[in-house]
Amino acid sequence: MNELYHLLVRNERERELYEQARHLAERFAARAADYDEQAEFPFADFADLKEAGFLSLTVPTEYGGHGASLYELVLVQEMLAQGSGATALSFGWHASILMRLFLLRRWPESTLARLAEEVVKRHALINSAH
Repeated sequence: MNELYHLLVRNERERELYEQARHLAERFAARAADYDEQAEFPFADFADLKEAGFLSLTVPTEYGGHGASLYELVLVQEMLAQGSGATALSFGWHASILMRLFLLRRWPESTLARLAEEVVKRHALINSAH
């Protein structure tokens, strides 16, 4: 373990998330240059995120997600970025938008439940348009 690990990881859950993200980052790093050169979306990276269950990282546990805190999200995103900045950025948009939607709860409960189901069960990716 590197020195940064000991400064950032404060408990067992964070250790598990950090380690999962580190393994994913290693896989992403092997593909990052090709995706960047071809200006392509990192589909294989997102397949790995889906398989790891990270697409529902910030969905609250009562909806079947992992209920990650902002600190946990940033810990994961920082580690993923070491493998692929583009993937970490795209993942961060998805995860932070979900976090905000569930924190604010401005949408009807039925809409939030449906969104959670799409993300948790169908691994939907979301973003926003302004």
